[in-house]
Amino acid sequence: MDPLSDSPSGGGKAEGEQRGALAAVAGQVRSGSRVLVAGAAIGDLCRQLKQQRRCEVDGYELNARLAESAASWCRQLRAGSPEGLLADDTAEPTFDAVVCHGLFEWLQAPEPVLARLKAALRTGGAIVAAIPNAAYAGMAACLATGEFRSGE
Repeated sequence: MDPLSDSPSGGGKAEGEQRGALAAVAGQVRSGSRVLVAGAAIGDLCRQLKQQRRCEVDGYELNARLAESAASWCRQLRAGSPEGLLADDTAEPTFDAVVCHGLFEWLQAPEPVLARLKAALRTGGAIVAAIPNAAYAGMAACLATGEFRSGE
C-alpha cells in the first residue's frame, strides 16, 4: 500500500509526482497549525497535514462525492461552489494557514474568494496556493495520453 493513499502503489510516474507535489505543499505549513484546505479532493493532502504535520484541518471541496472521502481527515468539511467559499462566515479569523489546492483554476473571479480567505487568517497566517502548470512536460504527457485526472 502507498503510505499517502488508500490505493496500492505502482500507480505510475504521474501518481508519484502528485504525491511529491502534495508533500511539497504540506511542507509549507507549520506543524500544529489550524489549516483550511480549499480543494480537499479525496483527502490526501488533509491526511498528510493531520498525520505528518499534526495540524487541525478543515476542508472545502467542490465535488460532494470527493468530499465524502476527505471527511474523515477533517474536523469540518463543506462541499459547494468555490465562489461560495467562506461566504457565510462572519467569525473572527481562525486559521494559521489556508491551502488552496486546485482552487483558483476553477474561479472566473478569484479576487472575492481570495479576500475572504485572507480575512479568515490569524495574524501572521499564510495562504499557500498550488496551481497546476499545464506547460509542465509531465502534465502535457498525461494530457496527451488521456491520463489526466483533476481530483476525480
